[in-house]
Amino acid sequence: MFFKKLKNKDLSELQKRNALINQYILIAQALELQKRVWLQEVIKELGLDERKSWNVDSNSGKITELITPKIEVQKNEPQTNQRNPK
Repeated sequence: MFFKKLKNKDLSELQKRNALINQYILIAQALELQKRVWLQEVIKELGLDERKSWNVDSNSGKITELITPKIEVQKNEPQTNQRNPK
């Protein structure tokens, strides 16, 4: 198997860039959480049901309910094993 190693200078630069990327990822995650909390407050103020899921379009401001598909249970499913008394 063939491989090469980075020079120490290049490795240090790569590590610094990865650390910077990780910092920005943490900042973005914190901002996303702040946005979710703020939207929950706005939804509450508008009198919408907080237990439901809502989609808020950031361009138009339109709020729509997210409808999750219901899973239907088949009626002809086999019954659990029951012992037949003798």
